[in-house]
Amino acid sequence: STGSCTIKNYTDSLSGATGEFHHVYGAVIIELKDDETFYIRQITADDDGSFIDLNNKVEKSKVSKIKNCAAYIYGDIHASQVYEPIVKETNKLFSKITPRRVVLHDLFNGESINHHEEKDPIAKFHKMESNRHLLKKEIEGVYNFIDSNNLIKYKPIVVRSNHDVFIEKWIREFDWKKDLANSKEYMEYTLASLEGKAEKGVLAYLLERKYGDDITCLGLDNSFKINGWELGQHGHLGSNGSRGSIQQFRKLNTKTITGHIHHPCRKEGSASVGITCHKDLGYNHGPSNWAYSGIILHENEKIQHIIFSEDNKFTTLLDG
Repeated sequence: STGSCTIKNYTDSLSGATGEFHHVYGAVIIELKDDETFYIRQITADDDGSFIDLNNKVEKSKVSKIKNCAAYIYGDIHASQVYEPIVKETNKLFSKITPRRVVLHDLFNGESINHHEEKDPIAKFHKMESNRHLLKKEIEGVYNFIDSNNLIKYKPIVVRSNHDVFIEKWIREFDWKKDLANSKEYMEYTLASLEGKAEKGVLAYLLERKYGDDITCLGLDNSFKINGWELGQHGHLGSNGSRGSIQQFRKLNTKTITGHIHHPCRKEGSASVGITCHKDLGYNHGPSNWAYSGIILHENEKIQHIIFSEDNKFTTLLDG
């Protein structure tokens, strides 16, 4: 919604206290590119009325340019199926406002060892035709996404996500003798797990082995906060191991930014990103609310969804 431009005025009641706590001074910016395309984003103001929109800071009726934001949270990546036009436009954004950290959700896709397709010989055949059944190649694709976009520059934070767990499920439940193409990786990753080197998961083990202290990999229950926002949860798990949801996260005693649901969403003190991967992942049939979207976490502790339109852009302002 647009938020409010009126001062706080609530009743002395439980609902009034809730309303006052979540009262937001804000507005919605709508850019009209042409008769067919528009861009939309929210702005959230401080108590003095100042606010940030992209790399523009508005304070005391004056507009100035800012160079950095506290963090950028990518929409779910699924590196083997990442959508390059969105990545390209995101890099263009970074040239105007550089994030001090980037947060990565579902960095790994798990297409090569997807247990959901284990009994689907047609899907497995098509993956073999294009070498998409090779786990080693998919892991190399994760490295390539990080390296080709120079993400180490932004001290990436990799959030433990549900697709990461595909590797652990594969190790625990699959017979490596039935997947000889990936047998060496099976042995290597199983041994690392047995030796206690992969306590935060195999993906974290591989990333930390390659990038060392230049990357931060989180475990399932690790917290990571920037400017008061909890960024350490992917969103697939709720309280006590239940299924996560924006309705649960909004009730926590901290503000959260999560992924997983693949569409931009904001409810009181909780927000979720969309995707950076292709909209068609092979299992999302029928009507869909999936959208290309990420979140800027500004230095003033406010957040701003970046929602890409059908032309794979989100603003007309970056060329200026």
